[in-house]
Amino acid sequence: MSTEIAAPSAYRDAALRLAEIQKEKKHCIAEHTKVIQQLDTESALNQEVVRVAEAGFDPEQFVIAREILAIQWPRTAGRNQRISEYPLTGSRRALDSNMRDCLSEARSELRVGVKKMLTTYYGIKSYDQWSSQRNDSQYGYGPTHGSIWFSIGMQRQTRAELNQDGKLTDAEVIACVNWLSAIEANPELL
Repeated sequence: MSTEIAAPSAYRDAALRLAEIQKEKKHCIAEHTKVIQQLDTESALNQEVVRVAEAGFDPEQFVIAREILAIQWPRTAGRNQRISEYPLTGSRRALDSNMRDCLSEARSELRVGVKKMLTTYYGIKSYDQWSSQRNDSQYGYGPTHGSIWFSIGMQRQTRAELNQDGKLTDAEVIACVNWLSAIEANPELL
């Protein structure tokens, strides 16, 4: 065994540099992907404001309501939903009495001070051949059978703040009530 220190070689230098380049490239791709995702999210939020404003709703009230309310009405079939049911539950469906009840109850509760909506969302589920059954559930939970396809609740951050402070401002209530009324008048705003 020789005690000589190996002289640098072009091969070893190139192999080490190649490993460094591949590591740096992975890092750059990860950073790029993260930035693109952030830009896509921001773009989608701004497209939503533009779309709502162009449909005639006050964009300032929409931005306020969007920060407070969590409204779900998927435009595609859900995980547990057969594609054949989609026309009954997606954007092609007119508001039915259960949906109108959810909107009405949410508006009423917002006007007098939220209590139920701090722990429970208003929902409608699809189960078997019944595509529109009312099912209000606690946040994080859903029906034992079927799946929720329409819901009105409050954003998690809003619930946390209200559990401490306890009250929405008049401007926030008006924005939310107006947004729910606008959805009832034109469901395609969602």
